[in-house]
Amino acid sequence: MDYSAQLGLPYLLPNQAQKHVTVNEALARLDIAVQTQALSASLTAQPSDPYEGDAYILPASASGVDWGGQAEGMIAAYQDGAWQFITPHEGWVAWVADSGHLLVRSAAGWVSLASAGGAPASFGINTSPEATNRLSVKSDAVRFSHDDVTPGTGDIRVYVNKATATDVASLVFQEGSSGRAEVGLSADGAFSIRTSPDGASFEDRFRIEPSGTGVVVGDPVHGAGAAIAVLGKMVLESSGVIQHRIVSRDWYQILQTDNYSSGANWHCTLHQSRRARGSDTSPAAVI
Repeated sequence: MDYSAQLGLPYLLPNQAQKHVTVNEALARLDIAVQTQALSASLTAQPSDPYEGDAYILPASASGVDWGGQAEGMIAAYQDGAWQFITPHEGWVAWVADSGHLLVRSAAGWVSLASAGGAPASFGINTSPEATNRLSVKSDAVRFSHDDVTPGTGDIRVYVNKATATDVASLVFQEGSSGRAEVGLSADGAFSIRTSPDGASFEDRFRIEPSGTGVVVGDPVHGAGAAIAVLGKMVLESSGVIQHRIVSRDWYQILQTDNYSSGANWHCTLHQSRRARGSDTSPAAVI
């Protein structure tokens, strides 16, 4: 074999005369193939006045006295007053100046390094990604900021998208990798805040129905422990004509019901007050 398998560098032969010619040829080839820097990968017309060392990745239909007929993806470099052409192998990497992209040679041709072989299946920062948690980060803080480089609009949004109405889209807050609170859209479409003592069973603590006409604060299912804790003012809509307001003051609360019905649709507003059993820290069911 007279040439190396990967870069095609010429070998010195026994008793070879003018060894410097072979060595210089190898060095010139290394100058192209190692740390490849191409001026462009989209220029089709052969430059009329290139500089020594200029290199290009040839696109389809390259034209010119020397470029014409060369295969797409070839590296063309101007050395010693002439164009030299090198066939790249899979895995070669090249920086393209005019686009600012780092390209890698794949079986399909030159592609962006970020998309080589498709999008990354997983990614980890300071940790290893997992089969489910494909994006994993270990850090004291993670910051998302608006785009002031491109620049962007000045806005920033984080989207959590679920496939269907019966799926879940939420943020889960954990303690020791065990869930303690969850915020987001539940499987029935309601927006809820849920808590859990053990990471297995979750109970709604705040819930807005999908229609937007109902708001539940506390636990509406279990009598024991059910509570409404409201700071400031909260409006709970029922049928659209009755509003319930729970107004919190410094030392007392007012439950106010406004009934806007009249005429044939007149409704009666009733309040029922019961003495609770137990205490506020250890409530018991009301019989």
